[in-house]
Amino acid sequence: MKKVLIIFILMCFVVPAQSFKVEKIKGTVKAQIGSEEKWVDLKAGNVVYPNTTLVTGDKSFILLNNGKVNFLLKENSALTAANIKTLTLNELLLALAMENLINVPKSKEEVRSSNTAVYGAENNGVKTPYISDDNFGILKLHGAEQLAENGYRESAIVTAKETFRKYPETQNLSSYRIYFADLLYDTGLNEEAYDEYSSINKLQLNDGQKKEVTEKLEMLRKKLAK
Repeated sequence: MKKVLIIFILMCFVVPAQSFKVEKIKGTVKAQIGSEEKWVDLKAGNVVYPNTTLVTGDKSFILLNNGKVNFLLKENSALTAANIKTLTLNELLLALAMENLINVPKSKEEVRSSNTAVYGAENNGVKTPYISDDNFGILKLHGAEQLAENGYRESAIVTAKETFRKYPETQNLSSYRIYFADLLYDTGLNEEAYDEYSSINKLQLNDGQKKEVTEKLEMLRKKLAK
């Protein structure tokens, strides 16, 4: 109960997200609103609400506009519209605190049951996956990378953290882990970056990755020792 109350209090400080208008679409772009299982095709002129998840196919993209900025989601990516927003450093810290609160160890059975596939149409009464669990996690990380590329670095970090939690198999993808750890490092969150690099250091890394992570850990040790 206490944990739920803390999460609720923290959520009160989360910046509200805005809706977007679809300016342009190329190829296949699917949308899923909230917890609905149905996926629909989008077209130019549609309104994309904050709780809408977008998925782009091969050689596809969607251009969104909220009246202030444009955001282009490139091919083979997934992103919830609510994540396209600017966060201050304090808001990032609050979001990371929320992630830490809900990121408690789970049994294998619980982890397996939480990884639901993204379903498409039914075939003879049986729902067939539109996107598999493993691939959807990677698509979400692609979306998070594009947040960072478009200047939403703090939101990219939060989106990646959420993805690593919801899709545990992605935690072994060292290149993505390092990419988002570097973002933490660049924000100046030394303790959080150190913890992330320490976790990455336990993965199977190639020589270049091992060298990079080791060097970052050493630099952060010196900073934290001051």
